[in-house]
Amino acid sequence: MIKQEEIKKKSRCFGRDIGKMLCIGAGTGVVTFILLFLCGTLFGGGFSNGLEMAKNGLFLIVALLLFVVAGMVMGKGKKKEPEFKDAGWRKHFSVIGLKTAVMILGLAFLLLGTVLDYILIND
Repeated sequence: MIKQEEIKKKSRCFGRDIGKMLCIGAGTGVVTFILLFLCGTLFGGGFSNGLEMAKNGLFLIVALLLFVVAGMVMGKGKKKEPEFKDAGWRKHFSVIGLKTAVMILGLAFLLLGTVLDYILIND
């Protein structure tokens, strides 16, 4: 049987891993937003067009990340997964795997895109 202390430790580590990945996703999303917003503003001709391009770009990235996760799930068992201990993955994330990390990254991008959509609707 699994001890109660091990369950508590795993749940704390899981929460910490989720928080780390959300912060990484938010930082990456903000940088992506800035780049897309600047491109939309400079080449699209205005603040509103910049916001629209940034929102559409973030949603496109979410769709691509979902396709990547779907491919990872469909390809499971066909080839051996990389050993994360050798790659240093476990130094940063003690519980979550690569698929979960990519899904959380997509969630962070989706949240930023939703905020932009809300701003555009209420503008």
